[in-house]
Amino acid sequence: MASQNGMSFYRKGRYLQEQQRLTKYAPRIFCRPHIRDIEELSRVALYPDHVDENGSLKVEGISRKDLTEKGFSIFRKNYTSRATINNFVAQQIERKPARNLKYVLSFLAGKVRAINDAENHQAFVIIDDAPTESLTGHALILCAEKHTPSKIKELRHTLYNIINNPVELNKAYPETTYHGSD
Repeated sequence: MASQNGMSFYRKGRYLQEQQRLTKYAPRIFCRPHIRDIEELSRVALYPDHVDENGSLKVEGISRKDLTEKGFSIFRKNYTSRATINNFVAQQIERKPARNLKYVLSFLAGKVRAINDAENHQAFVIIDDAPTESLTGHALILCAEKHTPSKIKELRHTLYNIINNPVELNKAYPETTYHGSD
């Protein structure tokens, strides 16, 4: 469902544009789309939710519900610090003590946007949702259109192949690359 301004999707009773800022905490960037294709993104990979006992990312770690309803949680590397990731992980572990951080997954926004569905439409949108002042670099990946569960499963596998690039936290987030504020 393309609009004049780029991809849009329907969420919580309204259409949202991929390039719009959803909250006042999102970084002010004056370009279209708001998150550019060359931007580096990351995903926290926690055991046992996303990673198996051998340390491999699980396809099932990418929840279909996240892709269609809640949003698949990611971080914009230039607007996220290592301390922010550590705090985020600590909150996740506090909610479920069996969890622990294995690594982060590193990938480019453009690679996610380049995934097309069977009708050759962009399959995923990347939304800058920045829910709090301390998570200004937070974003979401969502399906751009409604799909059957089997199509979502196929698209999820393609997304898995794009994001399955594990990197140690300290290498993914050297403190010198951070451009935001904690």
